[in-house]
Amino acid sequence: MTDELASHTLELLRHIRASTDRTENDIRDIKFRLSQLEEKAQHHTGRFDRLDDRLLTLEKRLGLVDA
Repeated sequence: MTDELASHTLELLRHIRASTDRTENDIRDIKFRLSQLEEKAQHHTGRFDRLDDRLLTLEKRLGLVDA
C-alpha cells in the first residue's frame, strides 16, 4: 500500500510539474508578444504625434485655428 501511494503521489507531482512548465512557457510567450505590441504602440504613437503636428501646421497656414 505504501509503494502504491508513493507511486500515485509521484505521478500527481509529475502532472503538476508538467502543468507548471506549460504555464511558464505560456507566460514567457505572452510576455514576449506583449513587449512586441508595446514597441509597435510606441512607434504608432510617435507617428500620430507627428501627424497631429503636421495637421496643426496646415490648419494654422489655412487660418483655420488661431496661431
